[in-house]
Amino acid sequence: MVFRVSAVGSLLALAASTTLIVAASSRGRRQVGAAGVDYPTYSEVPPGLTFTCTDKIPGYYADPEAQCQVWHWCVPGGRRYSFLCPNQTLFNQLYRVCDWWFNVDCSGSPDNYNINEDLYKIPEDIGTRVSRSDNPDPLEEEQEEKEEESSGEA
Repeated sequence: MVFRVSAVGSLLALAASTTLIVAASSRGRRQVGAAGVDYPTYSEVPPGLTFTCTDKIPGYYADPEAQCQVWHWCVPGGRRYSFLCPNQTLFNQLYRVCDWWFNVDCSGSPDNYNINEDLYKIPEDIGTRVSRSDNPDPLEEEQEEKEEESSGEA
């Protein structure tokens, strides 16, 4: 039981140190900005946005018209679903997540819409991949070797 408590304690310490490392990462520390100046503060997706999916491949898109606090999910067939990032965050087109406003280049987002080309893609080599039977499990092989050794000793 003591082992479990120390293992849990170690995991908690590891999680805490990982959080600190991430917080102090090269992306910088959280910056204080002014609402309405550095980032928008929409409480809902604004009506009348002109973003359309008809000329886009399926994927996730920042909307510069809404200062990137709004992002759209374009699905096959051209249908659009719109979402709002929490206040002080904007849709980061490079990572396709809501990110702190100071990490996002909203005006450059359309230049990165092509990042969606990696979605919904079927690999070309799908028919030539190695099957499981051609790639034996090393643990199964080890077990078979042990069984052969023990049968040879008897």
